[in-house]
Amino acid sequence: MLLRALHTRSEDLPRTYDEEEARRHPEARGEDWAERLVVWRGRERKRVEIYEDHAFPGVSKWKGHKRLAFVIPLNAPYTNLSLYSATDLTFCLTCAPTPAESIKSRAKFQLASTGTNIFIFKCKSRSRAIDWMWKLWRAMGGTIPKYLDVQVPALDTRVRIFVPALDPLSLTRQEVLATCLESILAVPDYAALMQRTLRAGGKAELCWRTGLKLDWVWLSADVNGRARAWEVMNGLVLRQVRRATHLELRLAEHYPTKVVLADGTTLAEPPAVEGYLQRYYVSASRTTRRRVYVASNDGNLMFGPQHHAHPPAPPVIPPEGQTEEQRTAAWARFRAADTARQGENILAAEEYVDLRDVLIIRWAEAAAPVKTEDRLKRSFELVMRSGMVIRLEAHTRRNASEWIHHLKALVSYWTRQHRVWARFEMDVTYGVEEHRDGVLHGPSAVGWYPRPKEPVDPDVGSALLPGYWQWCVLDGCRAIIKAGRLFQKTGYRKQFTHMYHILVQGHLMQFKLTSSTNSAYRMVTSIPLADAYVYSGQSAMASMPPSKDDQQGRVITRYYQDGFEGRDSDEDTTFIIWYRDVHVESRPVPKPPENAMASAHVQEGEGPQPSHIPLFKDKNRLLICRARSKLERDTWCWALNVEIERLVRATMARERALREYGDIIQS
Repeated sequence: MLLRALHTRSEDLPRTYDEEEARRHPEARGEDWAERLVVWRGRERKRVEIYEDHAFPGVSKWKGHKRLAFVIPLNAPYTNLSLYSATDLTFCLTCAPTPAESIKSRAKFQLASTGTNIFIFKCKSRSRAIDWMWKLWRAMGGTIPKYLDVQVPALDTRVRIFVPALDPLSLTRQEVLATCLESILAVPDYAALMQRTLRAGGKAELCWRTGLKLDWVWLSADVNGRARAWEVMNGLVLRQVRRATHLELRLAEHYPTKVVLADGTTLAEPPAVEGYLQRYYVSASRTTRRRVYVASNDGNLMFGPQHHAHPPAPPVIPPEGQTEEQRTAAWARFRAADTARQGENILAAEEYVDLRDVLIIRWAEAAAPVKTEDRLKRSFELVMRSGMVIRLEAHTRRNASEWIHHLKALVSYWTRQHRVWARFEMDVTYGVEEHRDGVLHGPSAVGWYPRPKEPVDPDVGSALLPGYWQWCVLDGCRAIIKAGRLFQKTGYRKQFTHMYHILVQGHLMQFKLTSSTNSAYRMVTSIPLADAYVYSGQSAMASMPPSKDDQQGRVITRYYQDGFEGRDSDEDTTFIIWYRDVHVESRPVPKPPENAMASAHVQEGEGPQPSHIPLFKDKNRLLICRARSKLERDTWCWALNVEIERLVRATMARERALREYGDIIQS
């Protein structure tokens, strides 16, 4: 795990120590985030031991174990467990100073007669963090309630489900869903609304909601493939003192595929386009031509080298006599394989163009040097808003005409979709009837969703939340898990730069605008997430030095190109990716088509080589990111953690070797 150890002289800390409480205790000092080996010893000892490498090489081999850095007694009266951050699922254990191995530099943690030790833990896997919290909570006396209230916001009602007294963990997600739907469909008025939605393809799912954050109940097995009997109950450990946490039944929504304009016109998402083209590069001295593979993905036009391209497979006629289930399974396999193929093309991309920056798509003009008339006839140009012209050449004039037709439709759709999505984010966060810098924005019919007429109440939540916390991130049905612009820097003392990020297949790709007159974004680097941790908020800001542009508590409204307005503090918009990128193979195996993430049967890879297991002493890197709003920051942390979860479950053998690497003191 990633661990941050702090010590404060105060002994009156509350039982629940979270981010907000940490702000009230700035005197707490200690060590920055570092990867440690955490061991929970049950039975007689009932304590948590934290190990690290010895300062001198060879000592671990001579002693036969790593150095015991910290000890947390679980049966002590002043030891408490709490959820530190609901955004990144870091949890906290506080206890009195407890002796471990004699280390003078950590005397205040072990030998102080007064004070409190604070240990903040960050697991790599999101589900494993919940499992640790659940088991610690139960071992420290946590009790399961007699019943659960499942709220249904769409119908403004709730369903009470009684927990079996003899075996409370026998209450599974499917049983709760079935009971809720049965109770709702028994009421005629509710049944008419629910059946219409279900017939239209809607799918009801359970989630734990805290404020504007949804945590879907979606994993029925742990990282080792064992059943998680507490998959529904684990939300009990996610409860916070200052914010109410509710179990809700909501419709799982996917990424929208249509946009409704102000005049009532509906624009459906056009089909993507991809293929081989010749691209012209014009310089002052000469003009060169290069064959590239061009593919459109979520409003981006990706350019990659032809030798790394993965074109779609030719269509195959299905055999006769297949049942409906066989056809559905075959279609699911095709979708999974095609999504993985698109992800490989994105990872190989060297450059991309934002379709919103395209002003005109036209046939090529003779101003640029072209050797033959035939090439000019089958060439077309993308005129960017910056004045830059990108010339492309197809195989035939008919192919070029098809490219122009499809690209015009994509530019028209994604230009409008991005503006609607920016307003959608503000509606989810603030509501419509909000004064933003003295300007009252009234309701409008534009968009694919019914806009709210009242400000958003964080305690009640928004009906638009499922559209923001999309099921596509969990299901992996789109090649791009998440994409967007973030401000980032790679060191505490550096300046933030504006970069475009794409989360795809276990990597976070970074693209940068090459120059002010160029509208193409070049790929800078790709961060592997196999050994990455994501933490945010107070945990991130506490490890950073004070900044000259600190807001000092002032609320500053920021305006962005797509019309978005954000007024959250730096702490609420910052998150950090702690990662290693040496000797790591982070590509996951292809995702099985049928509920792969929630299935206990996950394909295991081969045993890792010793060089693929990072050591504690290996150097890590930091990527400090800042989003436009708190809600956007939360969804980025959620998407990154889900993708890391996918990697952990796709490389089970390597993760098992990581957990078992290193000797500890034998009991």
